[in-house]
Amino acid sequence: MNLKICLSALMLALAVVACDSDGTTPGTATPASTMLSGTAAVGDPVAGGTVSFQCAAGTNPANTITAANGSWTVQVDGATFPCVVKVSGGSPAASLASLALGTAEQVNVTPLTDLIFASAAGSTPAAWAAAHPADFGPALAALALRLPAAAASVKANLAAAGYTVPDGNLFTASFNPVNGDPYDDLLEALKTSLADSGRSFSDLVASSAAAGTGTFAIPRTRYITAADVATTPKLNSSSLTISGDVLTMRTNVTEPNPAGAFLGGGQGNKAILEIPGLAGMKVADLKSVAMELKMVKHEIGNPGYYGNAPYVNFLVDLTCDMSPLPAGMTVAQAQLRRRHIVYNPEYQVAGAVSTTTFVTGSATSDSLVWGMSGSPLLGMQPNATGAPLGRLSFDLAAYPDACIVDGASADNGVWRDKAADPSCDTTSALGANDLAKCGRAYKGVIVNLGNSSNRFEMEWQVKSVRINDRIYKFKP
Repeated sequence: MNLKICLSALMLALAVVACDSDGTTPGTATPASTMLSGTAAVGDPVAGGTVSFQCAAGTNPANTITAANGSWTVQVDGATFPCVVKVSGGSPAASLASLALGTAEQVNVTPLTDLIFASAAGSTPAAWAAAHPADFGPALAALALRLPAAAASVKANLAAAGYTVPDGNLFTASFNPVNGDPYDDLLEALKTSLADSGRSFSDLVASSAAAGTGTFAIPRTRYITAADVATTPKLNSSSLTISGDVLTMRTNVTEPNPAGAFLGGGQGNKAILEIPGLAGMKVADLKSVAMELKMVKHEIGNPGYYGNAPYVNFLVDLTCDMSPLPAGMTVAQAQLRRRHIVYNPEYQVAGAVSTTTFVTGSATSDSLVWGMSGSPLLGMQPNATGAPLGRLSFDLAAYPDACIVDGASADNGVWRDKAADPSCDTTSALGANDLAKCGRAYKGVIVNLGNSSNRFEMEWQVKSVRINDRIYKFKP
């Protein structure tokens, strides 16, 4: 039974909750004694938590305690649904709310139900209950009718953040709080992501309440594995390796660098990490970037200088067209359609880089660390200490739909696909009239160490990359 069917049945109870025979005061319904059961979990099951109930009318069920697996069961005598179900305390400690529309199915009490409750209520569950001491029954019945839209909104926001959201009703879907269960895996991923981002669950609930059925940011941690980086083509003498939770990016000068690996024909070397899952993000929504880095071997200059650090390219299509570049498109035409926005920490945290500990360099769209490929530049680019870097003042009025895309670009510093066309198999730089399809498709966000023109020996370690609320970490 889905939420909409439950709510159809609930409509019959609203008249009982709303008025008695003279139509002025709340009445009560006294259904037959029955059992209500559910599961409380935050990833791990909540063991020993207190389950309490507040129903629209009638007699509230007695409190009960969750079992070691998070399950609970209570007898319902004379209560009128819907009922607010709360779980507090226990191990791990929880303070969560849900809603029971009847006894036909189980009632989950999880962070997901808490977020949906807040979305429907427009406030935290506790604040909502405190605001309705005199009209609790009618207010609860009205809130229950808003649950479908709130559930759809929270699920959409989770999916937009990159989570895998299970099908079905998050309030009543049967699940086991163990690894491998899709519902539980979502809870675990949300818990991990909140911890990595430094945000609290109460902060996320407040965001859901403020958004209602609109959008709100949900942090998401994604792991890049050794198998993932093994599929990334090397650009001349470079390597990516993962040991423990650390990615090592390395370029060296001990191997010959044949020309033709780059579109621009350069003989430099680059270690490049592809960052997945960001295609479709609007440039207008690109608010912050952070990288947790440690220098092992630097290119030139002061070893505490950020100028040799990995930098980030964002491949942007000006109309958010995610389709492949047409087969006959030229390099010049592709450069009018797609550009790289570059986050370069060259003028940031000078002297703060360490060769012994990881240091986080971060920037907002107002930091003087942004650049843009192509000409003319798409927005004002103030000059920072003589370099073509400035604030991310992209011309959103002219290109409001511009977004990150996965695909090919005609940038000189990225991979060449020599097999795409016989004309691509050359050591020369591609000209304006050459085919854009000579560029290999790649993820829309890449972290680069090195450059395409010159060979240097460098080594940096990366512990995390954060783009807005997306957090990327590493594991073998």
